[in-house]
Formats: sequence, C-alpha cells, structure tokens
Amino acid sequence: MKVSVIGSGGWGTALSLLLLENGNDVTLWSHSENESETIRSAMENPFLKGVTIPENLKLTANLDCARDADTVVLATPSFAVRET
Repeated sequence: MKVSVIGSGGWGTALSLLLLENGNDVTLWSHSENESETIRSAMENPFLKGVTIPENLKLTANLDCARDADTVVLATPSFAVRET
C-alpha cells in the first residue's frame, strides 16, 4: 500500500517506520525542504536520536505526495493542523 505521512516530527517519523516495516511504500512529508534534507543527510530525525532512517523511506517537502497515496496519515502537531 502507498502511504503518505504528513508531519515529520517524532510521532510522524515513528509511524512512518512502523508502516515501512509492515511492507508499505511510505513517504514522509516535512513542512520545509530544509527539514527534509536534514533528516535525509543525517539518516536520523532530531526528534528520535539514535533511530536510523532507512534508505527506502521516501522524504519530501512536496505535499503532492498525498495525491497518489492509498492512505494519508496526518501526524502534524495540533498547533500546525490549520496551516497544514
């Protein structure tokens, strides 16, 4: 199943990793390209120190990732829901 997780904080990243482990094609969306690139280059989310991000987890700042997904998981913090 193709899944887009909207929100790359600790909760969104943890959900993405679980969905990926269960055989899904997962894309993790960040609100900025800079944040997405930080996670990509470090292969770690600053909110989950010591947890390695696998190479097959797709990272993006393009919200179009939700357009083709079978499932969209909204994992944004409550203060950012309206803006997102």
